Amino acid sequence: MTQSDSQKVIDAVMKGIAVFSNFDATEIGIDDNLEEDLFLNLETDLPAIIANVSKELGVEVPSETIAEYKKQVLAEPEEATVASMVAMIEEEVEFN
Repeated sequence: MTQSDSQKVIDAVMKGIAVFSNFDATEIGIDDNLEEDLFLNLETDLPAIIANVSKELGVEVPSETIAEYKKQVLAEPEEATVASMVAMIEEEVEFN
């Protein structure tokens, strides 16, 4: 994945998060925790954000991948960061 592709994913994730939070995309940091810092509901907001980002990037993120990511971050909320979401989506972009 090129630097440019990686930046596109980061930008899309931050824009997607902004839609579901009270933050502007420019206020969101890569290390922000989705629940504690951005006040997102991991149960309901994650799938919607990922679907939104997938659409913007033109990639398919399998529902199993979304479910596994959600399960992981619900079990370990400290892992629910913007960076972890970016990494998960970057992995899907590489496979598509």
